[in-house]
Amino acid sequence: VPTAASAVEYLTEVTSDVHQAPGMSTAQIVDRGLQCIKSSSHNASEHVDPAVNGDIAYGVVRIEYSHRLVQNIIRVRASVVAREGRFKVAHTDIERYNELARGYIGVHTGFGGGSDKVREVLVDHAARIAECIVKQPEVAIGDW
Repeated sequence: VPTAASAVEYLTEVTSDVHQAPGMSTAQIVDRGLQCIKSSSHNASEHVDPAVNGDIAYGVVRIEYSHRLVQNIIRVRASVVAREGRFKVAHTDIERYNELARGYIGVHTGFGGGSDKVREVLVDHAARIAECIVKQPEVAIGDW
């Protein structure tokens, strides 16, 4: 009896909505995007080597999260795609660390693949990057 075959689909991209950055040029958004991608990586920030390609700032980041009391690690390429006064945050090349494989593997969207939680984590990560880009730096004022 032949076995049933099914194609495995993987989570390949999570893209945010368009964020407004009033008064910021494309270059300013890209520059700030580089800083925010790196700073959003927490303890792994020293391993992030962000770069620029035209109007896109990107870096490969590692994000740790807990799901059902199990610690997980995903590795993604976080990108800030800038236009004059607006930008999007995209996550591509999405992989999860797998102990059995001793390396990173794709996140499948089928039952038990955990893609819903990964998508949730990446949406939150994109929101933190977007907030970082549009937030004005806080400078201590007063007597020095």
